[in-house]
Amino acid sequence: MGYKNVCLACKRVESLGTDRSTFRTGACPVCSAQMYFVCEKFRPPRISDEKAWAVAAYLISNGYTYFSIRDERGMPITYPETMESAKQFVAMHQAEASKWNARRKHELEQRLVELGKRPQNP
Repeated sequence: MGYKNVCLACKRVESLGTDRSTFRTGACPVCSAQMYFVCEKFRPPRISDEKAWAVAAYLISNGYTYFSIRDERGMPITYPETMESAKQFVAMHQAEASKWNARRKHELEQRLVELGKRPQNP
C-alpha cells in the first residue's frame, strides 16, 4: 500500500509507502522514461495486459492519477476499465480535473514553502 511511481513505457511500478519525505519523481531507473506519481488506489495491471496498461496510460497522461474523485452529491466516482469508457470519462470530467490538479499543485506549493521555513537538521 502507499503511493506509487509508475513508468508507462516499461510498466515499472515503485511503491513509495506513505512517508512523503521519501517521495521522488523523475526518470525511470530502468528505461529513463518519465515516471508518474499516482495515488495508492492505483492497482497496476499485469505486465502482459496491454489493454489495461493503455487505459491507465491514457488516464494518467490526461491528469487522472487515481486520486479520489467525487460527483456533485459527494459520492465516489470509479475509474474506468476500458478505453472507450476512459475516453468518455475524460471528456466528461476534464473541467473538474483541471480544477483538482490546480488545487493539488497549489497545496503542494504551499507545503514546500512551509517546509522551506523549517530549520534544517544538523
